[in-house]
Amino acid sequence: MIKHLLALILVLPLTLTGAGSEQAALAGLVNFTRTSKVAQADQDNPQAEKFRITDVTRPFTFQKVGKIRKITRITMTVTLFDADTGSGEADQNELTLALDGIDTELKLNGFTNQADFSQTISGVPMNEAAIRAALKADRKLTATIHDADPADDNGVTGRSQFDATLVIKSKRRS
Repeated sequence: MIKHLLALILVLPLTLTGAGSEQAALAGLVNFTRTSKVAQADQDNPQAEKFRITDVTRPFTFQKVGKIRKITRITMTVTLFDADTGSGEADQNELTLALDGIDTELKLNGFTNQADFSQTISGVPMNEAAIRAALKADRKLTATIHDADPADDNGVTGRSQFDATLVIKSKRRS
């Protein structure tokens, strides 16, 4: 009986702090930022769902990512032509950034019709654990577009004369 009571006394605090345990674990980690810049993939007007921001032979590449425990923010600068995601345009709120085929759910809004338009998108990615696992597997990430509604899709153009930059902010073990 006393053994069971002692076991309960030891386990109960761990059970009560379950939600805070992730925060406590992250508190002991240090901020970590990695940046990669590559030429964008040359593509002339493929449907948005098939659009590659980076070529599979030239992905974003990162060093020393094995100790990452949590991706806290992703920031990408990219130039797109005719993405139609400006205010009131056909693909507004439909196109999002995908990394290694994993949707981040970061919207690619603000890329206007019939113009090369550069902008930076940033946010906390959905599917963070899957993106982190893909990054740690080979230290590389390819960027593509995920289209929430490919049925009414338009074409998007990319040019290798422009660079794309991906910044990953994270927490890692020191």
